[in-house]
Amino acid sequence: MIIDLNELRKYDFRVSRVNVIHQKPKYRRLVVNSRPINGFLLIVHGSCRYAFEGGEFSLDPDSVVYLPTGSRHVLEIESEDIEFFRVDFDLYIDGEFALFSNSPKKMCDSAPRECAEAVRALMDACQYSNDSIRRTELICTVLRSLAANFEDPGKERLSPAISYLIEHLTDEIDCSALARLCHLSSSQFYNLFREEYKTSPLAYRDSLLMQKATVLLQDMFSVTEVAEMLGFESVSYFSRFFKKNCGVSPLNYQRSTVSGEMGK
Repeated sequence: MIIDLNELRKYDFRVSRVNVIHQKPKYRRLVVNSRPINGFLLIVHGSCRYAFEGGEFSLDPDSVVYLPTGSRHVLEIESEDIEFFRVDFDLYIDGEFALFSNSPKKMCDSAPRECAEAVRALMDACQYSNDSIRRTELICTVLRSLAANFEDPGKERLSPAISYLIEHLTDEIDCSALARLCHLSSSQFYNLFREEYKTSPLAYRDSLLMQKATVLLQDMFSVTEVAEMLGFESVSYFSRFFKKNCGVSPLNYQRSTVSGEMGK
């Protein structure tokens, strides 16, 4: 299952196989076809770039990247050398293996002090102790700190497309045009959109339309008025769209809303 890091606190979860490795690799380029374990990298010194299907990003000192189990990516060292902590762990929610994404995700440009200190303490705990409780406490500190300070460059990069969709709710969607707004290729845009919003651009736009339509119907505008306000070419087209996404016609939805309010 895939969950957002900042929603982890909503779940009862379990971590296992917690470990930290301090690395100063000599390679310049590493191709990973399927990462064997879930985890983070905290860059201590140097810079690097991750490339994967759907996007790429660079990392500098104090940056943190999330690397999920099974991910495919290419790591390229951009500086003369590099040093980082690799934090590995498995995460389970209700017995189900959980990830924060299917592909590499840049978590932040500057790791919070609490996170960096917990990683170093975890390094010591893994080297000099077999205390699994202490390891669990420290990895939870890392997760909590990252969740509280999470920066989502993916959503930021998609913001021009999101703004366009909000302002042009009933226009034809041209994904290639949306990709150009975000300075991405069509495939990068689509994959990143699916990764960040767990749906397609069209389905996302339709959800925005439905949100506005239901609010207007609850405010007792007529079906005809709502169709016109949202820019639909006809009332019948709006009614078909609404029923497809809601399961009932807009008029029946409005009647059930009024009936529900009267019954309160």
